[in-house]
Amino acid sequence: QLSDFEFLYPGGQWSAAQPGVALAALFPGPAVQETTLTWHEGLQLWYLQYLEFMSSNILMRTAPALTGPWSDAMPVFQLPAPYTVQGVFCYAVKSHPEFAEGSEIVLSFVCNAPVPQMLADLAIYVPVFVRVNVTST
Repeated sequence: QLSDFEFLYPGGQWSAAQPGVALAALFPGPAVQETTLTWHEGLQLWYLQYLEFMSSNILMRTAPALTGPWSDAMPVFQLPAPYTVQGVFCYAVKSHPEFAEGSEIVLSFVCNAPVPQMLADLAIYVPVFVRVNVTST
């Protein structure tokens, strides 16, 4: 049930939602937007991926446990054209472990653009799936 969710608070305390109380940060740096936090059974690690702010790099961090220690951000995929042209913005990098094989990780992202630009290239607003082979962390 949704009421069973627990959150990590400063000091390593897990508890139910506490409105008005800041959550613990898993790692330093800017906040990560729209990600999935996933356990990779084959690699025996947690990972999360996100689009670097104002960039076309998908970055990944890994950890042996939810509470860390988390690796530094490492680039794992560079978005290609047409997703890098002016006016196009990408977001929502998600993990899809149900499609992965071995040590690979399957990610998706979606992009958008102003309506005239998107209508000129309908491929822009279609989810894109990529396979990333993770050999070391």
